[in-house]
Amino acid sequence: MKFLLISLLTPLFMAFSATLCAETGYRVPSLLDDGERGTYMPQASYDILGVSIAEGSLEPIKAQLGDASLYEGLHGARNLCYLTGPHRVEFTVSNLGFGYEVTAVDEAWPQCGTTSTPAVNGIGLKVGMGRAEVVSALGSPSETQDETLFYTYWVQEQLSQQDQVAFKAAHNLPGDESVWIDVYSTISVGLEDEKVVWFSINTTKTY
Repeated sequence: MKFLLISLLTPLFMAFSATLCAETGYRVPSLLDDGERGTYMPQASYDILGVSIAEGSLEPIKAQLGDASLYEGLHGARNLCYLTGPHRVEFTVSNLGFGYEVTAVDEAWPQCGTTSTPAVNGIGLKVGMGRAEVVSALGSPSETQDETLFYTYWVQEQLSQQDQVAFKAAHNLPGDESVWIDVYSTISVGLEDEKVVWFSINTTKTY
């Protein structure tokens, strides 16, 4: 299979993404590593502060949570952050994927907006919870490196016939080639003294 990184910011791909789950099938990749889950990441993982990053766009988040400054990060990323109590939630959208990170902060972040909604995501992850609580909520991690737990999810989605035609034309692909999109998601949880000190959610979609 050829691998072509698809920008999640292009209107063309966003149109494809909106119909993937509703109109197309998915399959479990044949080359899953040990510990990788051949399923979608739980949808509720994308939810935090009463909003969702699942659609890979920052504009709805800004509209719901209030004004905050968009700023650039690594790899051309667009970032948006909000402070809630002692925590910072940073949303990110780039050509490499989309997601968010929650960390404890003890300094000013003037570019961030503020909200009173606690930084607990839709599956119950929050800074300060114990390792055992994380494992109870998510099961055994796919991988552990030092004090970081990784939960990885990988499925392949097939575009509808109509979208395949448009996709092939846009990316100069052979007409007889079936288009499957790799959807790879990771939940990363950083620990210190067996307590969560940060966690992040990230999804990439590639061909």
